[in-house]
Amino acid sequence: MYSLINKFTPNFLSDGIKNNRIIKKINFYKYIDNRYIILFFINYIYINQLFEINFFYKEFYIRNVEIICIIINTKKFILHRHSNINKMNILFFYDINRIIRYKYNLSINKNFKNTFFFIDKDKIIRYISIYNFNINNILNIIDKWQYSKKN
Repeated sequence: MYSLINKFTPNFLSDGIKNNRIIKKINFYKYIDNRYIILFFINYIYINQLFEINFFYKEFYIRNVEIICIIINTKKFILHRHSNINKMNILFFYDINRIIRYKYNLSINKNFKNTFFFIDKDKIIRYISIYNFNINNILNIIDKWQYSKKN
């Protein structure tokens, strides 16, 4: 997994949900074009941690950061019927067949709780963290990266 740092993020084509709307066959590369991305992989049983992230949505928005979540170990209908999830400003993808997880080298560890990737505007993975959902740390990583790119 860490071998992906400073390499292009893998592309994938998948269905997603954002703002209670199902979006069919999203091309990940086209969707993330010219944006910073926080890409979360999370098991459905830990989904409550995303409510905290959604609470700080404005902080990510002003930094031009899109939050995308890959949900593993769930079925599409469960996520779509979860009313609190549907109110989030986060794009959710399903990874039922573990294809996306495999592309990000996460298929080896079947019991991971959550992992996030920071992807820059050039679609390059700059940071990977496992088991760390501290919002302040995530925002700090983004700020430092954007500052270094600017200066």
